[in-house]
Formats: sequence, structure tokens, C-alpha cells
Amino acid sequence: MLPVLVVLKKSKYDLYRQNPKLETFLKENTEYVKQIKQNHKIQKETQKEILTKLKQNKISFETAHFYDLKEIKNKSLVIVVGGDGTFLAVSHYIKDNTPILGINADPKNSLGFYCCFNKDNFIKAIKNLNKLKKNTYSRLIITLNGKELKENALNDILIANNSPAATTQIKINDEMPKCSGLLICTARGYNSWMYQTNGIDMPINSSKIQYKFRDHKKSKHRIVNELDAYNFTRTGTIYIDGEHVKYKSSLGDKIKIKIGYPIIILGKLKHKHH
Repeated sequence: MLPVLVVLKKSKYDLYRQNPKLETFLKENTEYVKQIKQNHKIQKETQKEILTKLKQNKISFETAHFYDLKEIKNKSLVIVVGGDGTFLAVSHYIKDNTPILGINADPKNSLGFYCCFNKDNFIKAIKNLNKLKKNTYSRLIITLNGKELKENALNDILIANNSPAATTQIKINDEMPKCSGLLICTARGYNSWMYQTNGIDMPINSSKIQYKFRDHKKSKHRIVNELDAYNFTRTGTIYIDGEHVKYKSSLGDKIKIKIGYPIIILGKLKHKHH
């Protein structure tokens, strides 16, 4: 049997400790510092308990940090320990039919829409993988000037000017309004950012794409099969599922977005809005 891959996340406290500039800040006894230290403790205890339970149940596994991932293949299962942000980051690197399962490391302080399991029920789920609900969702392939980007978007894509004070101009068909960015989402991703723009509700298993020019009164939400866009913004960025994965895009770039590789997510996910 192929091994299970367990992907862990670093806590905010871990990341802060790596920055010498924050050494004095972390020594302060503020409520914020107390909170991130407490969250750090909870996450580490959860990670330790999960790995211990896997060993006790003789489940072969490997561990990795999501910042170190390049491509995930030849695994029987991917387990993400963290929150939805970590889950989205890991989902970008699955290019085959490997299923993914999310465990919320800190349910009180972290979103767990995709991470619907916890440290107490995940072993039972793994032992009964064939009985778990399998959700197959579409993702988006982004091609920039003919080159396919390695990450596939599970939720949404934003193309915007590097400066939040400047306008964005992107041409789609005959439309090229001055706006604050072009937001594009999958049916799954509609429940996140696009929902906040009063978007069009989509069937959860739809293979369509929805897009909207942000902060432009006359712009309508549109649903299409694929999208060809031309960037008329001098200095812009393509953001994939949040702010961490991004690519520069400037004046004259051609951006093509289409439905691509599906992903299999395990568990009973709720169709709700963030």
C-alpha cells in the first residue's frame, strides 16, 4: 500500500519566532502574544496526538510542511492538519486522483470548512475510507502568456493592480471597465469571496466559472465555460486562493482560465457561506 502523506503547518508563533525583528514583541506579555502562544500550544499538541495515533494504528505515513511541497503523487491519501488556508495551499500540488482529508488543528480559532475532521474522529475515518463521502470538485487551470501555472485554484483567483489605491483594467470580450480587480471562482469557491459580492449561486458540482469586475456598479456577475482575459494594467498580480500564491502580470499579458484537474475531498462538507 502506498504511504499516507501528513502535511503540517507552522503556527503564527513559529513564524514570528523566525523573525529577529519580533523578538522584543514576543517577550511582551500582551493579550495578543498570550493568544498566539496558546494557539501554538494547541496546534503542536494536536499534531503530536495525530502522529502518535497513526503509529499506534500501524498506518504507514510520511510528514511534510506545506511550504516545502512541490508536487504530490504516489500517495494513498493526503492528510492536512491545519485550517482551510493550509488545506487550500496543499490542494494546489495534487495533480492525480489522490484523495485529500482535512483535520482542523484548532477548531476554536481556525476555519474548518474543508477540514471537517478532528483529532478524535480521524482514525475511524481513515479505517473506513471506502465508506467516506467522496466529493469531486473542479479546479481552475491558469495559463499566462501560453505557459500553464503549476497551481490549480480550488476556490478563486484575483487579478488586480499591485497598488490597492490604483485601478485595474482587464479586457474580456468587449468589456474593459476601470475596477479594483477581476475576481474569478469555481462553484466550490462561490461560497467564499464571490458570495460577499452578491454573486450568482451555483450548483456545487458545476463545472462552470463565475467572474466579476470588482467595485464597478455596471459590471454583472457572469458564468462561462472558460475565460480569455487581456491585462491592460501596468503592474498587476494574479492571486491564487488567497495572498500566498501569486504571479506578476502586467500590461499586454494574455490570461486564459479554464476548468482543469478535479480534486477528491473526503468527508461530509457543508454547503455554507463564510
